[in-house]
Amino acid sequence: MKIESTDTDIRNLLLSGFFYIPRFQRPYSWDKDNVLDFWEDLVRDTAQPYFIGPMVLYKEGSQRFGIVDGQQRLTTITILLCVLRQEMYSQGFTDFADALHQLVERQTLDAKNQYVLTAETSYPYFQNSIQRKQPDPAYVPDQSEEFAIRNAYESLKQWLSDWIVDILQSASISASVKQERVSKRLLELREAILNLRVVKIVLDDEDDAYEIFETLNTKGKDLNLQDLVKTHFARKIPAQNEKSDDVKLKWEQLINRLDKENKSKKGDTESIVDTFLHHFWLSKYQYLPAKKIYKPLKSKSQKQPEARQLLQDLLDDAQRYRMIIRPMFADWSKNERTIFEHLRSVALFETTQHASFSLALIRAHKTNVLKRVKSVTEVLSAIESFTFMAMILAQRGGSGISQMYASSARALYESSGDANKAKVATRELIKKLAKRKPTEIDLKQGFARLIYTDNYDREKKFVRYALERLYAFANASVPVDFALMTIEHLLSQSEAKAMSIPDEIYGGLGNLILVPQQLNEKLANKPFIQKKQILIDSGYPLDKQIRDSTTWGVHEIQQRFEKLVTSGISKVWAY
Repeated sequence: MKIESTDTDIRNLLLSGFFYIPRFQRPYSWDKDNVLDFWEDLVRDTAQPYFIGPMVLYKEGSQRFGIVDGQQRLTTITILLCVLRQEMYSQGFTDFADALHQLVERQTLDAKNQYVLTAETSYPYFQNSIQRKQPDPAYVPDQSEEFAIRNAYESLKQWLSDWIVDILQSASISASVKQERVSKRLLELREAILNLRVVKIVLDDEDDAYEIFETLNTKGKDLNLQDLVKTHFARKIPAQNEKSDDVKLKWEQLINRLDKENKSKKGDTESIVDTFLHHFWLSKYQYLPAKKIYKPLKSKSQKQPEARQLLQDLLDDAQRYRMIIRPMFADWSKNERTIFEHLRSVALFETTQHASFSLALIRAHKTNVLKRVKSVTEVLSAIESFTFMAMILAQRGGSGISQMYASSARALYESSGDANKAKVATRELIKKLAKRKPTEIDLKQGFARLIYTDNYDREKKFVRYALERLYAFANASVPVDFALMTIEHLLSQSEAKAMSIPDEIYGGLGNLILVPQQLNEKLANKPFIQKKQILIDSGYPLDKQIRDSTTWGVHEIQQRFEKLVTSGISKVWAY
């Protein structure tokens, strides 16, 4: 591998050839903070050259280079040159603007106009709305990359305007002096941009570029797992033309399936995709940490047909993974309601240790290997109970739990469509979970940590979950919409405080019930006996202890807690 390394500046870099961003690169994604950091570093001291890092390129001819590393920086610099060019035109410095445009667009040796920087993924918006000498307003952004480019342009335009506004608004100098000072400041900015220092690293061919690309980014430089995987697909599955790129299209579909509502911030979305890729791998193949799956994944798809199949498998499973991590925003059939309920509960616990197995399970269900809903809900119920118990005990389980789920996921995947073998895999997981079940003493201590008061609501969602499950079990034949119910303290919080009863007693499960909102308003802060009568008159299904009690204090609350938790452990969360 031949590598040329040169210390240079942006002026000489842009004059040395033409650059393009290969389709395997990530889209332009700098946000306002990234661009602002760059701008402030640039204008802080325009007289001092500023080093912006390496630019890794590969040759595509005598004067054409593909960009391996540095495209975010070079794109931002090009945007800023275009902003500066337009400001020069606006202030009447036409000659300066025309000259500067040569670093954005100029003729090749074949006398054809060509942009110095080109990118397939942002075509035609970037070229027509930003780089053109006279930008065309008819082109508007319609994808996230183009919006990021537009936002960077608008921000830089505003900051440049602010940078010269003190000169333009000065009432103490003449128009000619204003023009002279504005010209000087704009030229200072031009020189600051063109004097930016870089290390230009040039490789001989694209294969070398891929090797450097992967080496740089598997060592934590820029890219994450999804970038490496997407890069691999882009290399193995060529685009037919700029408007027919299977990799780009399917990758956008994959991201959309995982984050359809765009509810995640950019970094969160990237994390979701990386986590999905890891769990996809674990659901089929050997257990590996996320950072180590790229190479074996790559080796399984070296040929184009293999790469196409793997990409399609990822796209299919992205839809299924969404059903696991965001069940509320997935599409469910009527008879899959119980599957949804279990997955919604597990999602509440904010852990993904189960996800490799749950992905394999939903895959088996959706491909009719485990067609019966009952076969799916049995194991999901066990996962829900196990996860809840681990949560209340603050036991995440570490890699051992993840490996257990991954092992069962592989067994399910390797059943190869045999329903009996698939059922064996799910039952084996239930057995493994049962062996890890905490003791009743530990669980009672865990349930005692579930507290909800006005002053302590950190555990509210888990308290509510526990109350919902206990209520549903005790009143299985009564349909209820828990979204319309609120938590009520049988012994009011004001009474408990007046009696100096600790938060962990009056805020615990033994003193809590779920009631409809309207009923909650009627109960207010009334004494227990009045509350009980209101509940009875409304037809609310009271448990025996509440119904039989004439007083309600620490003793009654602790008695009810013991009964609820004992029933919960042996019946509600049994597996």
